[in-house]
Amino acid sequence: MDLAPNTTQQPAKFHLLHVPFSKTYLACAQQTFITGQVYFFFQLGKLANRSLSNLRHLKKKKVP
Repeated sequence: MDLAPNTTQQPAKFHLLHVPFSKTYLACAQQTFITGQVYFFFQLGKLANRSLSNLRHLKKKKVP
């Protein structure tokens, strides 16, 4: 997805400076977003695992 379309209306200097920056910025943002998602799901999985083990522990306790 290109935010800056390749048009002749833009000055060449601006275009040359703008495109690498926007591409780099988008890549960084995407990487950060993906990392954040992975971290979030990792934490969620840890939490779910902990609660599941707690449930198993409680079930084991209840059984005489």
